[in-house]
Amino acid sequence: MNMVLIAVVAALGCAACFAAASVAQQRATRTVPESHNLSFRLLVDLLHRPRWLAGVAASGGGLGLQAVALHFGGLVLVQPLIVTELLFALPVAIRLHHRRMHAREWLAICAVAGGIALFLVAASPRGGAPNPPVQTWAIMAAVAVPLIALLLFVARDPERPLRSTLLGVCAGIAFGLLAALLDSLTFVIAHHGFAAAFESWQLYALPVLATGGELLAQSAFQSGALAACLPAMDSLEPAVSIAIGVAAFGEKFVHSPLAIASEVVGLAATAVGIVILDRSPLIAALHEEVRKGTSRAEQRAESTSGCKRRLPSAGNPARRQPDPASG
Repeated sequence: MNMVLIAVVAALGCAACFAAASVAQQRATRTVPESHNLSFRLLVDLLHRPRWLAGVAASGGGLGLQAVALHFGGLVLVQPLIVTELLFALPVAIRLHHRRMHAREWLAICAVAGGIALFLVAASPRGGAPNPPVQTWAIMAAVAVPLIALLLFVARDPERPLRSTLLGVCAGIAFGLLAALLDSLTFVIAHHGFAAAFESWQLYALPVLATGGELLAQSAFQSGALAACLPAMDSLEPAVSIAIGVAAFGEKFVHSPLAIASEVVGLAATAVGIVILDRSPLIAALHEEVRKGTSRAEQRAESTSGCKRRLPSAGNPARRQPDPASG
């Protein structure tokens, strides 16, 4: 079989797996009380949800297919195909709510996926080395952390429909940093061996950043419809990683006028698509459904805890009331 064809099939399979993971995990977050949002209790609670664990398994399968696709096809071919996840995930998620997408939503999803793909193909940064000094990483953290904090402050109101999108932006920034950090760690392993990885700070920063990014992503899933947060998440992750590659790793863009124009058009199409989805009446209706689902989960949790408080413990049985007839 042609190597390019293998890469294309594997990349599309990866996109489908990532889509299934997003849909499964977003539906699982609806069964968790809303008060757990942006709390590590959310991740702990989700670990007991079989549907969420199935999403993790699907994501693992997607990573395996992504590795196969990158082996046969390279980054420039594979990454634009993986963003077709949106074309799989959002129609399925909307259909599971017993609703149908209209031309407006289809246009917006295609604009986001097509815009990201166009930007990645046109930019195709090359060269550089992902081993900047620690001071450079500190500068990146000094930019990213306050930005995420500001977005979290703006998204603090759980009633705002924009909350899910803003949390998706935060998750996208975190995952973009995570991709750059992983790239740096693989560089250390490739040039100095596995033993050097245990002496590098990247190995220990990786799980911390991954956990934070996962918490932001699952909180975004819980806060609204998948169509509100996933486009922002999927567009910010590659954009941030490419920006880091150029600014910190010394990678070079293609500087031809056609490439620059394509990059601008791709970014503009992505932004317009996200705005259209955020203002869609269908997405607003889905947001309300998700909010009601998390509110019901909150009520069930409060009811269960209330019942547990009222039940007498075995070591301290409730005092029996005297029987009037026995007096």
